[in-house]
Amino acid sequence: MCVEAEKEDTFVARRTGDELPENVEDAIARATIYAAKRLNIKAVAALTKSGKTALLMSRMNSNVLIYAMSSVV
Repeated sequence: MCVEAEKEDTFVARRTGDELPENVEDAIARATIYAAKRLNIKAVAALTKSGKTALLMSRMNSNVLIYAMSSVV
């Protein structure tokens, strides 16, 4: 069952970095997680209005904690 579920994972290429970023937010999210993983950083803070960058970072395969901070309530 898990094998079949993974076949349906449409974000697997994005999380593993096998495809090019779609936009600036995607590129920033990927670069942040890549650097955090390589430098053994435990957590990152995403300053965001919409939460999109933090959401994109959370979809990537990592153990890095992500804290999203916004001035918008």
